[in-house]
Amino acid sequence: MDHAAAIWHRPEDHRKAPTTSQINKLSSVQRQVMKTITGYFGTTPTTTLEMETTLLPTQPHLHSKALRTITRIQTHQHKLSLCRWVKQALVNIIKTDGNISHASNLEQLALTFPEFYFIKLE
Repeated sequence: MDHAAAIWHRPEDHRKAPTTSQINKLSSVQRQVMKTITGYFGTTPTTTLEMETTLLPTQPHLHSKALRTITRIQTHQHKLSLCRWVKQALVNIIKTDGNISHASNLEQLALTFPEFYFIKLE
């Protein structure tokens, strides 16, 4: 259900109501799955279910997927055709001083995790 989360999920951007709605729906489905896995009652707190099933809450899970995407882009930059687009996203951020009204997905990732875009990962 979180396939391509780096595209549709925007960490730290809570202005988008559809994204908030999607996260709430994912959390609801995840809770139902955790109850099925554990066999616990419906009144069991979600945090208890997360601890018993060792599943991350939805927000941190999507956040980590975005971080893994950035790491993959950075470590395989010479092999991917994304190299040109990542550089363009960084140029746009620098030109606008980070004040982009409608950021692309790559620009949003760069704004959210600038420390990963300005270091050379190997």
